[in-house]
Amino acid sequence: MKGLLLIKHVDNLTYELDISDIFVVNKNVDYSTGNIDFPGSVIIKGEVKAEFTVKAGKDVIAKSVSGNVITDGKLIVKEGITGRSFANRNIIKAEELEASYIQFSNITVDKNVQVKKYIRDSIIYCEGKVEVTGTPGMIYGGKVNALEGITVKILGSPSFTKTVVSTGISTKVLNEISTLVAEKSALNEQLTKINLYLGNADRPIIRDRLKEKIKKLKEAKLEINKKLIKIEVKLKELYEEVQKFKGSKIEVLKEAYPNVKVIIGEATLLLEKKLRNGYFFYNKEKKAIDYMLK
Repeated sequence: MKGLLLIKHVDNLTYELDISDIFVVNKNVDYSTGNIDFPGSVIIKGEVKAEFTVKAGKDVIAKSVSGNVITDGKLIVKEGITGRSFANRNIIKAEELEASYIQFSNITVDKNVQVKKYIRDSIIYCEGKVEVTGTPGMIYGGKVNALEGITVKILGSPSFTKTVVSTGISTKVLNEISTLVAEKSALNEQLTKINLYLGNADRPIIRDRLKEKIKKLKEAKLEINKKLIKIEVKLKELYEEVQKFKGSKIEVLKEAYPNVKVIIGEATLLLEKKLRNGYFFYNKEKKAIDYMLK
């Protein structure tokens, strides 16, 4: 069957799916179904139970999720996404994400995250925007990183829960920088050892006896220097990429509580007092994070 299927929820939101490739589960994903791995879209009328995984090449729609979902498309959860505990989070990977609430989850999203009620004690990496604007509309506990900005009603909690929110930083770029820096360090270590060996082998007697080995080490040194130049060029490009999104903001529609750490680009601010509605932004003149009241 080919064409488009419109799915209208009780909240009056309408979703459009390509029905040329859809797998429907009329119950929970559990021991009776096992894990699901499907190249198209998956509709689950029940819950993805803990310890079970759904993989899809397109969109996934579920009533609720306690297990893992890995999809190349959008993930739409009518109710909530819930891991077992702070130390035992479920894993979610999607292109986009919509849910009523999220707690105890480890989430990676390529585009935007939209949540109605709250995000609690979760780790979220988002290459687009994160919005939590329903009721109560809270982000508290855990870490939420959104490259293009965050909009939330209440940031932190009245009990001063440790919370970290960040923007202007691409997790993918940071991971690539981290990998390149580690590779650069390892290459420099190799280079130091080669230079030390070549220095000790510079005496005529040793030089003649180890002629072939010295030749190979010099060739290796040349290759290492070429790799280091490439790494430096790539790091420069990535550091320039980091600067592009320093204009991203963290918008607070109602209030922000103490013990929230705000990170924009490379700047950090720890809240020490309660703030009413406004937004955090990077002040280029001060080279620090500022807060503007609305």
